[in-house]
Amino acid sequence: MRRDKFLIIIAEDYKSNIESEISQRLKEDIKNIILKSQSEFNTDFFNFYKYFRAQHPYIFKTLDWNEEYKNAEINLNVETRIERLGIIDMNAKKKFQEAFYEYKK
Repeated sequence: MRRDKFLIIIAEDYKSNIESEISQRLKEDIKNIILKSQSEFNTDFFNFYKYFRAQHPYIFKTLDWNEEYKNAEINLNVETRIERLGIIDMNAKKKFQEAFYEYKK
């Protein structure tokens, strides 16, 4: 097997793990930002009210959104998909091979 194909197989094997890890980290970061907007800044700078108002216009009219937003439960779903695998650093392949061969010793 050529080394190029070997690198691609390794990358494909870890692709779903990498996607999952990125999604999890992004979700945590976004969740923390939302919580901060609710507790520290007391403002809906994401404009969630627009979505709530569109889905529940009659309920929205009866609310004080600024007060409700502070305690609102925001459901979040983050999915990451890696479109292409490639090497940006022209020396990355060489660095990877050196590290891989050093590890195998």
